[in-house]
Amino acid sequence: MKSLLEKFSLNSGQNYYAIKTFTYFVPAPTQRQNGYREKELDKIVYELTQYGHAVLNIQTQAISTSETSGMWIIFLLGALNKEAAKLDLDFHEKFGLAQHSNDSDIVLDN
Repeated sequence: MKSLLEKFSLNSGQNYYAIKTFTYFVPAPTQRQNGYREKELDKIVYELTQYGHAVLNIQTQAISTSETSGMWIIFLLGALNKEAAKLDLDFHEKFGLAQHSNDSDIVLDN
């Protein structure tokens, strides 16, 4: 069986130095009549690409609990250079993001 890195290298014709995931949670906005643009997510995707990553795939998962509702966005990224492969994708300080959910229904394994 081919590794994930080999699979994407063969399918795209591009070789990646590393394959990574990046997750982001978008809370459900209040009910509104007009569309909604998530500018913070736009900025993060821009940063990812500027730091040398290609977005290979995007998956979403809606969630609704007693404490929170929204959508998880999971990016599969390919590092286009050695610097991007080494880069820590911890953007919580740059964008003021929370590192953990306040929802007691979500259990994170450390």
